Amino acid sequence: MSLQERLNGGESVEDSMALYGRIGTNGGDRPIDRFAELRASLHNTCIAKVGPELIGTDRDPDSLKARVREVVLEELARQSERLTAEERAQLVEDVVDDVLGYGPIDRFVRDRSVTEIMVNGPDQVWVERGGLIEHTDARFADDEHVMRVIDRIVSAVGRRVDEASPMVDARLADGSRVNAIIPPLSLQGPVLTIRKFSAEALAPPISSCSRP
Repeated sequence: MSLQERLNGGESVEDSMALYGRIGTNGGDRPIDRFAELRASLHNTCIAKVGPELIGTDRDPDSLKARVREVVLEELARQSERLTAEERAQLVEDVVDDVLGYGPIDRFVRDRSVTEIMVNGPDQVWVERGGLIEHTDARFADDEHVMRVIDRIVSAVGRRVDEASPMVDARLADGSRVNAIIPPLSLQGPVLTIRKFSAEALAPPISSCSRP
């Protein structure tokens, strides 16, 4: 049984009413992300400055990460936002993950102990480790942020997801299975599930540029 089915009491993913009947909202108590606008601005700046370097490049992944970090730190130096060292470091890593990886779920994609990941809304991210389900502290900025990550994942295998084709069930290059459902099929925003084929983490699409 998949993580989606277990979270929904055994119903299959095809039953969209069941999919959103139990989870996907938190009673309107979603925590405020005070860095959301700054993070989005940094992301857009990186795409504008580094985007051409990400398309069809054979550049070493570590050097690309270093380049993105450099751009983020330069932009932060021009900002008047007061940040602690910890906040600054977290912002940098968040933007690097967004530009080169899978955003807030990148750490789980790379974590070999995680066998399945489910995003059931911007602030509803669940993982499975050792057969146990955990609700994580990972957060997306909004539904559009979730959509960007979904688009990056499915486009890597030559698929698309949009209003005309709101559900994708595909295999990635490593054998992992991805299922994505978006409106109008879903009732409360985009949903993404990644069931890893093995303990090996997925390779991030560093050679492709995300949309701003």
